[in-house]
Amino acid sequence: MLQPYAPKNVAKLSKKYVDNNTPPRWVGMDVWGAAICFNTAEAAKLGLKKPESWKDLLKPEYKGKIVMPNPASSGTGYFDVTARLQLFGDKAGWAYMDKLHQNIAQYTHSGSKPCKQAAAGEFPIGISFEYRAAKLKESGAPIDVVFPKEGWAGIWKPRPS
Repeated sequence: MLQPYAPKNVAKLSKKYVDNNTPPRWVGMDVWGAAICFNTAEAAKLGLKKPESWKDLLKPEYKGKIVMPNPASSGTGYFDVTARLQLFGDKAGWAYMDKLHQNIAQYTHSGSKPCKQAAAGEFPIGISFEYRAAKLKESGAPIDVVFPKEGWAGIWKPRPS
């Protein structure tokens, strides 16, 4: 893992997931997709519409209805913030985070907990990663996994060089 290496079909990968050196010193090996876990049963009780975008989460009707991982204590929370900055740019990304903060009911220390809380009906909306959302939905939780229309804002981790 520490020596430069060009995996088979590396040319087919997006350039943002591969180092520019030949052979590459790193190749992205993990992708974490951010998603919204939306509890359909709880939302129906509250008369909430399903968000379709990250920007939808800024609407006043979601105030106090959203949980997300704390970026100071959760890697997933940190990835969420950096993904918004990548998606919207620094200035607009920080403005987005300031507005989103107004709607957050709780910051968790776990990246999967917001989706677990949404699945359990504790909150109608949890920001988490798509893998946890899909597993909870598959196990019968009344959640929809929302991939926001601006993009899923995946985060990748390079192999060490």
